[in-house]
Amino acid sequence: MSLYKGTYVVKLSEVGHVFEKSSHPKQTESLPAHLQNLYQWSVKELTTENAKAVKDLLVKYSHLFAANDADLGQTKMTEHSIAVRHPQ
Repeated sequence: MSLYKGTYVVKLSEVGHVFEKSSHPKQTESLPAHLQNLYQWSVKELTTENAKAVKDLLVKYSHLFAANDADLGQTKMTEHSIAVRHPQ
């Protein structure tokens, strides 16, 4: 088998769960407690309009953020390494 520059090598896996659209929080809902600090930190230097846009995105996608350590999982499906240079 030959691989060429720009070729993607991927492993596909079955989708485990599909969220129904109705299961996602509505834009009008308040910001969940576990995202309050992230929101406060993120909007320090934003305009009111941009801060509202950030809040709306955090509310819309709040189901993607871990609320606690129990929400975090692990997988062995992929590995990566980070090359670190030491300051000279």
